[in-house]
Amino acid sequence: MAEKRTFDAAFEGHLAHVVHQNSTSNSKQPWERSIVNVPSVLPKAFLGSGRLGNVLTHTAAAPVKAPSGPSAINLTATGGKLPRKVGPSWTQRQSDNRHAAVMKWLRISKEGGDFFGICARVAEDAEAGLPASLQESLGDVFSLKASSTLHSRAVPVLRYMAFCWRIREQPFPLSEQKMYRFVKEYCSGAAPTFASSFMSSVGFMQYVLEAKVPADCVSSRLAGAVSKLYLEKRKLQQKPPLTASQIRALERIVLGLIPEVRTDVDRYAAGCFLYCVFARARYSDMQCSGELAKDIVQGEDGPRGYLEARVTRSKTSHNLERKTRYLAMVSPIWGLEQDSWAMAWMEAGARWLRHLLYRAGEDVSLVKAVGTHSCKATLLSWMSKWGASKEIRDSVSPALRELEEMVSAVAYRRFFPDATRSGMFAESLAARGDAHDKAEVGSDSSSDRSDDEEEPDTLEEEKVIEDSVGDFEPSGCLRENLEGKAVFRHVTTRFIHLVASEEGTTFKCGRQISSSYLECNAIPRFLHPICRQCFPEAR
Repeated sequence: MAEKRTFDAAFEGHLAHVVHQNSTSNSKQPWERSIVNVPSVLPKAFLGSGRLGNVLTHTAAAPVKAPSGPSAINLTATGGKLPRKVGPSWTQRQSDNRHAAVMKWLRISKEGGDFFGICARVAEDAEAGLPASLQESLGDVFSLKASSTLHSRAVPVLRYMAFCWRIREQPFPLSEQKMYRFVKEYCSGAAPTFASSFMSSVGFMQYVLEAKVPADCVSSRLAGAVSKLYLEKRKLQQKPPLTASQIRALERIVLGLIPEVRTDVDRYAAGCFLYCVFARARYSDMQCSGELAKDIVQGEDGPRGYLEARVTRSKTSHNLERKTRYLAMVSPIWGLEQDSWAMAWMEAGARWLRHLLYRAGEDVSLVKAVGTHSCKATLLSWMSKWGASKEIRDSVSPALRELEEMVSAVAYRRFFPDATRSGMFAESLAARGDAHDKAEVGSDSSSDRSDDEEEPDTLEEEKVIEDSVGDFEPSGCLRENLEGKAVFRHVTTRFIHLVASEEGTTFKCGRQISSSYLECNAIPRFLHPICRQCFPEAR
């Protein structure tokens, strides 16, 4: 008994000491600190007295002495007070990132000299006594380019310059021999897509910096070597769309119907992902959404309407006009459950998509492949399986009506998008099929052109049409808008395409420029047939 009383007395004395110390100290328990502070709670003996131990040793409320110099940053030890000096803002960090990218291109431009048209123009300004700054000119040239694009385009060129210096060659001007040697000796040991990235950077220099790239610089052997390396890349694995069961699980989380997931944070997170799904939005679009407005009316069967947000920045904002315009993202407030997920979402909160699905009891093997881009792909995939045309899937006004009809069919289990093609619909689609058949009657009639002609003389045929019919364009200003732009024609279908970007690797419709396309020496007089995605103004 005496031993037990001694132990109790010691324990009570220790407890009183701890209470007294905590009431007069800034020390915090490990669970009260940030997760990044784990090393600070380890015993000092485990860390040692070396360099690493001195950095990680925790001292409550004691500021860590930062290194001297202009780049020094005031730090505060983990678990202490906030730093007195505020760090750089997010805008400043973005400016620094862009400045770093411009500096890379400034180095490249100085190495190339008059090889770049922008450098020649700056030199002319200097000779004329005008203000001349290459860095400022580069900033103007890159005004519409994202900082990430500038970085990604500069790195292959810098690596090419380093290779040329190593083999005792001047990087500029470019030549087919040096580029081919770079691809064969250097790119073969890099990632399979690096050679293609280098060629994109060459196009970037040619179209943006007005680089004097020789016409015969991109030879057939160079293009073939680049393609050979590119074929070694792994197959494209796109993110799968969410299943209807996963959508229902997210809706039940928002509505608070799953006991295991009922916190406001989890419910709001599920609502964010549902907004991505029903608004057909990217995760980044959802992050840039603002001024979320409810367009809801009360009907006999409850509220009906949409959620609309204004997106300040979107990945699809390519041209100058789109960059200065808000993008509307609209989502119906009803999903697959009986209650509105959107109405419940306005009251709740948010974090991770896959973690929510794991906790909701979804199939682990299916959830493991899901990413945030699955939200955007889901309803577009459903619409494709539903039979909606590609145009109506991307248009806002008519698509919302058919979108609600399709979602309603999934909710009432008349349409199963996760099933095989033969089991997607619970009932026959004879009516829809008849409607499509009636609309397409006569469309498959025989054409005037011979079907057994293996190698039609399309050039001669087009020349005859231009000489006989003369000028033709689908819209009045189409030809004027094409002045100075690169136009290609498909070898077989003869569709006319427009180059999308300065790199010259893709068309506006998204198709890759390949040997199946030939560049037109001049704008065709008879502008037909044309790609409707490359020329949307012709619709």
